[in-house]
Amino acid sequence: MDHRILSVLREDGRISVARLAEAVHTSRASAYVRLNRLRELGALRGFSAVVNPARVGTGVTALVLISANRRGRLRWMRWREQLEEIPAVEYAAMVTGETDVVVLLRVRDQEELRRVLLEQIQAIEHVGTTHTLMVLEEIVHRPYVVPATD
Repeated sequence: MDHRILSVLREDGRISVARLAEAVHTSRASAYVRLNRLRELGALRGFSAVVNPARVGTGVTALVLISANRRGRLRWMRWREQLEEIPAVEYAAMVTGETDVVVLLRVRDQEELRRVLLEQIQAIEHVGTTHTLMVLEEIVHRPYVVPATD
């Protein structure tokens, strides 16, 4: 039932409890209790708007693969703080493999992308190399994945 509730909320986070209950085939009271329990457990951290980046002026999207230089080991907490300060960073993750961090950037244009890369990301201490991948089209973009049920 919780997974069904999350699936409905993924499509419409503003749905009323009455309509949510109807969509998952339960009573309004049960839906309300489950919704509150999901919040209390931290499974549901909040509600937010789904924004179309191109319509709000950030139509250029890039993935940036960042590797630490040889002189310094990855200082994840410091990198994390500095990446959080860059408004163009939508997502950042420490990863395995040849790259240390993957960052998703959303910017206005190529000029802003260049500025963010050269003046902000490459200015972070111990950043060695960056590899930028321009996103041509986003194929699948979900705010979260609901686990499959058996």
